Amino acid sequence: MKTIGLPARALSASAAFVLVGAVIFHICMRVLPGYVANHPEYNPGIDGYGMFKTAIGIAFASGLTLSLPLLTLPGIRRRRRGGRPVRTAVACGLVVGGSLLFAEEGFSLGSDVLFAAWLAYLLSFTFVRYGLRDEARRSSRTKTDRPE
Repeated sequence: MKTIGLPARALSASAAFVLVGAVIFHICMRVLPGYVANHPEYNPGIDGYGMFKTAIGIAFASGLTLSLPLLTLPGIRRRRRGGRPVRTAVACGLVVGGSLLFAEEGFSLGSDVLFAAWLAYLLSFTFVRYGLRDEARRSSRTKTDRPE
């Protein structure tokens, strides 16, 4: 399988994000009311809007988890790409920013560390390792093919 172009990868990643997010959201909205009723010790004051926000968060995380690999890992691509330090810095900024936003919402330190570890793992094996842009094809000419 040859490398797929960036527009096709972006379209498939967007479609996967929406599709997986919608399916997971509907599953969560069906399961969460029963789970909250059976386990009130986790969050006794959760109401319908709280369950809605939880389902949205789970759906977003699930959609992102599937769409990033689809965006960055199509078919056969070279492992080593140029610009890796820049991608690493961008990924670190995203992890720290996401972790700060997560902590600002009032989650515990353990939840924040777990979120940051998930995001760092996801970004390191997709965006940092492979990048987004396709590499220009190199000429197949060898030294013997050149005119002397």
